[in-house]
Amino acid sequence: KTSLSNFSSLLGSPGPSQSYTVSGANLSGTISIVPPTGYDISTNNTTFTSSLTLSPVAGSITSQAVYVRLNASAPLGANNGAVTHIGGGALAQNLSVSGTVYQPTLSPSVASISGFNTVSGTVSASKNYSLSGSNLTGAITLVASNNIEISTDNVTFATSLMLLPSGGSLNAVPIYVRVGVFAPVGALSGSIVQSGGGAADQTVTLSATVTAPPASLTLSAATLSNLVSVFGSSGTSQSYTVSGYGLTNGVTFTASANFEVSLNNSLFASTLSLNPTGGSLSNYPIYVRLNATAPLGPVSGSGLHTASGAAATNLVLSGTVNEAPPTITSPLSGSIYTNKAFSYTISATNGTNPITGYGAMNLPSWLKYSNGVISGTNNNSTSTNISFQISATSARGTTTANYQLKVMTQAEQDAIPLNVVINKYLNYL
Repeated sequence: KTSLSNFSSLLGSPGPSQSYTVSGANLSGTISIVPPTGYDISTNNTTFTSSLTLSPVAGSITSQAVYVRLNASAPLGANNGAVTHIGGGALAQNLSVSGTVYQPTLSPSVASISGFNTVSGTVSASKNYSLSGSNLTGAITLVASNNIEISTDNVTFATSLMLLPSGGSLNAVPIYVRVGVFAPVGALSGSIVQSGGGAADQTVTLSATVTAPPASLTLSAATLSNLVSVFGSSGTSQSYTVSGYGLTNGVTFTASANFEVSLNNSLFASTLSLNPTGGSLSNYPIYVRLNATAPLGPVSGSGLHTASGAAATNLVLSGTVNEAPPTITSPLSGSIYTNKAFSYTISATNGTNPITGYGAMNLPSWLKYSNGVISGTNNNSTSTNISFQISATSARGTTTANYQLKVMTQAEQDAIPLNVVINKYLNYL
């Protein structure tokens, strides 16, 4: 061969080798082989040096393989020259070599992007540029700075991306950029760093303006219905949440008559105030219930939310106040002598609702219940304390109470001073 061509390598790394053979006859001494600057040579394709010496055997060299490659010090661009072969009394021979050293490169189509404008809490419209690359040795990573998001399809955005070159190249890959939803109010500067593949890092800078959102109040519900209470008592609460932006002062909630509100579902009032942190509220819970003075029957009203600079928002409220279960009006204690008859009539009231039934539970064996009356004769000769339950039922529910009955012997009664009344409610003694 008289020449080897198309050597190639990446800057800073040796390239693949090519080979040829050296032969000689009637040689009087050694042969010196020297490649041009930027090349190395080897006889085993493993150990490369800047020169070789071949020693003839009986004046001859027979088809000695020599390997040539661009070395790690070869400069960028074209590297041409000749491998010289001198010595042994023979005419010098040159082998022309030519090759090119390449450098991995990344080339974004722009150095900076500006003009992003968005409102805090909302992503901006995207802008895009393209990224090209050549002679790349591996994957390319793109990393965006805080509050910047990037994408290759303008649909799925993230803070970092990985691109895989095809044949060592990137061909104008589109990169979409936007400002993220959590960007703070004010001027924003950011960057996208593109690195990898053996290429020098490339940075695209960007600038944006993030403005504060207009003042607003948003409720998670427009209506709370089916609030329920028992007349004379506060009802069971329901909840919703309040969110807001750009709130320069507190938010005031005012409930209409018959309703009350709370921030903690414990302390209720007709009016409450919220103090936004940094001008914002995020899903702040509010509890609403019927108050203890709400009248019987259907009740409706509203809750008005007001804040400086924001449009007032209204929550529609409705519910029902029901009558309470019956109230037992008959006395709940009494006493009798041993071996005496006992009779007790249960009585109760429930407003306009008629009493539909009475009941008794856990009666001793000598007491019987029938149609609201408990009666019987105690045949026990010893004193005792008896407890049983009575009940009254109406359309509004059932009320249960404990009745306490003291059974006494005559001797116990006689021992009590005359000025002590032991049976305040019933006189069966």
